[in-house]
Formats: sequence, structure tokens, C-alpha cells
Amino acid sequence: MTKFIVLNILAGIFFLIFGVFFLFFPQQLIKLSEWGNKVVLSNEKALSHRVTIGVFLIIVSAVIFLSSFLYGRLG
Repeated sequence: MTKFIVLNILAGIFFLIFGVFFLFFPQQLIKLSEWGNKVVLSNEKALSHRVTIGVFLIIVSAVIFLSSFLYGRLG
């Protein structure tokens, strides 16, 4: 039970960080992508939808945090 909550919290933090980066720090994502020698985040299509992706990731993180909180209280 505790592992589920910890994994959910870690996943929520991950999605929250990337959601904030997509919304407010797209240039940092490009630098991170170049640093990791990956082209996934630096293509124009992904960056043209950065606000949508950022909001979606933040919503996913909120749902994960809420589900962990409710599971911890009910479980």
C-alpha cells in the first residue's frame, strides 16, 4: 500500500515538473533535450503545443496527487 502512494507521489512530481517546464521554460526543455542527445522535445511540433501539453501534465499530476491522498485516507 505504501509503495503505491510513494510511486504516485513520485509520478505526480515528475508530471508537475515537466508541466511547469512546458508552460514556462520551453528553452530549458530544448537544452535538456540537447544535453540528453534526444530530439523528442526539441522538434517544432511538440513546442508548438507546449501550453496544451503543459496544462495536461499539470492536470495529470493533480489527479495523481489527489488519488494518492484519497487512497491514503481510505486505504
